[in-house]
Parts: sequence; structure tokens; C-alpha cells
Amino acid sequence: MNKHKHPGDVQNRGDVPVPDESKGEIEDPVHEQNDSTTETSVSGGESADESEEEYLTDHTAIENGIRDLNVPSRQLEKAVDIVERATHLARRARKFDTFPQSIGHFIQTSLPKTIQFILSRSDFPFDFKAHINEYLCLTLELIIALIPQDVPELLACLARLLGAPNVPYFQGSARSGKDTIADAIRKDYENFTDDDAKPDGDTRPTHYARLPKGAEFTPSIYYIQLINHFGKKGGFDAILKRVTVTSPARPPLGVVRALLRPVVNVKDYLAKWFVDLYVARVHDEVFAVLLQLTVGDLGRDDKPIFTEIGTQIQELLGLIWAAPEIDRAVEKFNMDVALKSFLSNILEKRLRGLKAIKKLVARAEQVREEKGFLKSFIQQAMYAPREPDSELKPLDARMLLDWLKKNAVVDNVAKLSAHPEVIRQATSVLAFVARAGQLDTQHVLMLYDASVGKHESERHTIFAVLAELAPALAADQIDALVQAIGRIAFKEYDVESVRLVHTLTNVSLTKSVAKSVPGLDLLWQLCMQVEPPLGSAVAETAVQLLTDLLHNPECAAQRAAYMDACVDNLKAGTGVLQSLLALRTMLGSVVSTKRKKLSPAAVIEGLEHKHQLLAAFFKELVQYRSAAEAPGCAWRRPVHAPSSTAVVWSLISAGHWFTFACRVCL
Repeated sequence: MNKHKHPGDVQNRGDVPVPDESKGEIEDPVHEQNDSTTETSVSGGESADESEEEYLTDHTAIENGIRDLNVPSRQLEKAVDIVERATHLARRARKFDTFPQSIGHFIQTSLPKTIQFILSRSDFPFDFKAHINEYLCLTLELIIALIPQDVPELLACLARLLGAPNVPYFQGSARSGKDTIADAIRKDYENFTDDDAKPDGDTRPTHYARLPKGAEFTPSIYYIQLINHFGKKGGFDAILKRVTVTSPARPPLGVVRALLRPVVNVKDYLAKWFVDLYVARVHDEVFAVLLQLTVGDLGRDDKPIFTEIGTQIQELLGLIWAAPEIDRAVEKFNMDVALKSFLSNILEKRLRGLKAIKKLVARAEQVREEKGFLKSFIQQAMYAPREPDSELKPLDARMLLDWLKKNAVVDNVAKLSAHPEVIRQATSVLAFVARAGQLDTQHVLMLYDASVGKHESERHTIFAVLAELAPALAADQIDALVQAIGRIAFKEYDVESVRLVHTLTNVSLTKSVAKSVPGLDLLWQLCMQVEPPLGSAVAETAVQLLTDLLHNPECAAQRAAYMDACVDNLKAGTGVLQSLLALRTMLGSVVSTKRKKLSPAAVIEGLEHKHQLLAAFFKELVQYRSAAEAPGCAWRRPVHAPSSTAVVWSLISAGHWFTFACRVCL
């Protein structure tokens, strides 16, 4: 069997340029023609499906060959052969599970051991180390080609190769009599700026890595070479493409974490031009992937990986953003996660998303209390548990409001109001928006409309939410809500709906000085409704709550008007009992002020002067007596007879005539 002829042969490897540490060169040690010559040699040689026995290189044999320090080692040459062949197969879109078994064994078993062995050595001579670094660069090309196929062993190799720069391999091999590697790199970067490295148009960048100025630790020239080679061969682009949410196969969390590790490892050595272009894109793509994954339930094993990925992204964002900007990005992601759950078709997830949004609102509204020294000392002495940072850290209210508006959260709450539990859970969110003056009247009316025609329990849940929301509403919004309630038929009212009108009106009185209060007018109508559709309990509750409202000093003007209305009802013989009860309560609420001296007796005298109460009473009493003495009519008439005389007659029978005649049932 003929052996492959390629640039990895001994006679060709003598041409590999050795970087001069005294000059600090960091050029790519792998010739640009490698890609073309490798393809020619593999495609022009034996078939990829032929026996691979001669390429089954044992890890121990490679280690022994490297220990012999042959220049170059024959075993190292064979390892390069297999790396180049596997890279060619991967570039032809071959799936990893279709690779010949020997190459698959090499990639998953021998290659990781070899990389680990090389990185653990610090005694390689300088000339030999150049060949090893070429092998490592070729290994990076293989990894880049197989990044889309999520080979765990190769991702682990990538994390080692672009890992900590203080491993033994990157620390040795300084030649005596010349400047140290650190000095050489420092000289190489004396005149280097990011503008020099930034690609112009179609020009390929020359530097992806740079030496951080003023760093206490200086990485090896070979570490910088590996980063530059990985960048120029499309490694960073391959990582970005794999973690994109639109990739053919959405990456698992473990793969995302593994791909981000090498980027985080080399972040302190990346050139600024590249960081500015790359990190923001990584942030956008990875957060998009995480957002899609959170739509489903994360398993117990996924949660720590999810947290670690978030930490990795924050470390990278620290290269381009200040801490407040990073916090805003993280908070926005948390908001988007909550929104995804809230918009789910599954009620459980929907409520979970609302719960998360409620926590955000609570953080935006909290007033952070700074702990003094004494309080901190007492807390530590009592071993009190520390509050979670998420509870201590306030959230920018303006940012949250803008996010709620942009994503139409309130609109979706109103649309999802068919389920009362959704509205109940969203109460604090709606109140937060209302207090900021960003809750539209149509949203309030949509919430109420959700109660119309519903079961009693569902209707009462919505009423409770509206009552809790009332203090955050504007006066005109409350009036519009009361008017909407007033449009329903009387038979639809129950005690809870009357209590809702009372709550809304009570809040409205503190927000408006208008002479006309819709809630009072509606309660008055409910009080005087004597038709069968309205139950007695509803009417009695309406009388009680109306008179309770008229006790308020803000209702002084309305109180006089309703007293006149009560007297008119008594004269007309309609709503007699309700009018008497209301009138009595209103007379008891008369309070004198510094400007105007009032007493119940003075008010009664004013009513008598205005309406001739006694004349009307005696006139009706005569009519009542005539009716009572008519054949077939009982002497004692029911209290609820449609006549004021019936009520008066019951009072006379009880011995209260004098009180009524003097004070009109005071």
C-alpha cells in the first residue's frame, strides 16, 4: 500500500519557518498552501473508505516519539497525517459517525491524550516546539471543521488548547543568550495598534490576539499563535454559527457552554477591533438560544449549565460594556424569559410568567433601605440569613415600563382576561402601569367586560381585582368604569357589584371635586329600584353604602340634593322605606363647620320650609285613613305599602309619632 504524499513528510517539514523569539514573530506557522495540497494528496491518493490500519496511531507511540525528540518525530508525522485526513473528511461534510473507525478512535481517544500530554510538558527544545505548534494548529483546523457536529472530545481539546496560558507547554523553551519570549512579544507589540490589525474590506485580519498592556503575566508566543490561527481559519465564526438559534440543529446547553469556554479563556488577549465586533453578536445569539430553551422546562441538570452560560456571557460583555449596561442586558433577558412563559398557551406556564413579571415589578417599586453598621452587626450576631441579591437590587422602573409597553403586556393581560386567575395574578402589574399613568381606559373596560356573563365566582374575582386597582386609576377612568357597570340590566346586579360601585365611588371622591359623581347616582338608582328584578338584599346594601358615602365631607353638596330627592319620593309614594332610611342617616351625618353652623333640627326646618312636610303628611294621612276604612281593608297595613302614610302609621302604632313629627324619623 502506497503512503500518502503531503506536506507532512519529513522532507517537506524542514521548510517550516521557526519563529524567532528574539524578534517576537507571531506569524501563522502553517503554510497557506496546506489546505490545497492536503486536499490533493488525500483525494488523489487512496480512497477515504480504504483500510486505515496504517493510520491507527497509538497514543503511547506518539508520546514515545515525542520523548525521543526526533526532528521531526516520525510518530508526530503520522499523527499529522491523520489530523489532515480527518480534517479533509470533515470539510467534505462527512458526518463524524461515518468516519473510518481508526480515525474516529484517534479523534476521540488518542488525540485528546496527546494534546493533554503535550500541554503538560515544559522541556521541549525551541526548534522541536515549532513542529509541535504546527501540529496543534492543524488540530485546531480539525476541531473547526467538526464544530457543527458537537464532538465532545474535540470541544474539550479546544478548551485545553485555548485554555489557561500558564500551562507548562507555554512556559518553557526560552533560548539562552537571547531575549526571553516575554520580552520578544513585548517588543513586537510596542508599535502595534488595533487599527493596524482591523481588516479593511476583503483584507484578512492579521491579528486576532494582542498582548494586554501593563499585564503582570505575559503569555507565550505560541499561545498567541494558536489564537491567531484559530481566528484566521474561521474558528470564532464557526462557534458563532453553531450557537445561532437558526442553526439546523439547535445546540444543547452543554454544547453552548463548551463552545463559550475557549472564547472566555482567551478574552483578555483578543484584539479590541475583534472584541467590538464579536462579543455583542455572541451575546445576541446565545441569549436567543437560551430564550428558546426556557420555553420548555429545564431539567435539574440543565439549570447549573444555564447559570454558567449566563456567567460566561457576562464575562465577555465586561470587555465592551460597563457594569450598568451589563445589568440592563441581563435584566432584559430575564424580562424576555418571563414574557415567553406568559405568552404560552399552557395556563401553568402563563401564570409562571406572570409571577416572574410580578417580581420584576416588586423590584422596580421597592425602596432600598441602606443598612447601618449596627443593623449589620446585629444581623451577623444573630446569624440571620442574608437576603438574596435579587431582592436587594432595585430595577429601573422606566426600563420596565418601556419593556411592558413595547411588548404589549397589558394588552395581553386584557386579552387573556377570560381566565380570572390571570387577572388576579396581574393586579400588581396593572397597578404599577396605572400609577405611572400608562394604563389606558380601554384596558380597564376590557377587564370589566371579562366579568359580564361569567359565573358568580369568576365575576367576583374580577370585581376584587378592579377594587384593588381603583386607587391607581385616574378619576376619569373610574367614572368610565362606573358608567360601564351602570349599563347592565338591574337583574344582573348582586351585592358584590354594589360593593364594587361603592369602592370605586369612594376612591373617586378623593380624586375629583366634580359636582356630579356617577357612582352616587348609580347607587341612588339601585336604592330606589323596587321592581322584582332587584332583590331586597341588593337594595338594602345600596342604601347602606350610599348613606355611608354621603357621610363624607366631600359629599356635602350631593347630600342636600339627595335629601330633597328623598322628600320628593315620600311625597310621590315611591321608594318610601329606602328614602326614609337614607334621609334619617343623612340627617345624622350633618356636621357644623366654622363657616356654617348646622344641626339636624335646622336641616329639618329647612326641609319643612321648602317642601311643607307636615302638610303633605296630613294630606296623605287622610287618604290613608279613607283607604283603611274601606270595606275589606285591614287596619294594620304592611310596612312596605307604597305609601308614606303606611310607614308613618307603623311608627304611630309603636309610639314614635312625636319623634317623626318633630324630626322626620331622626
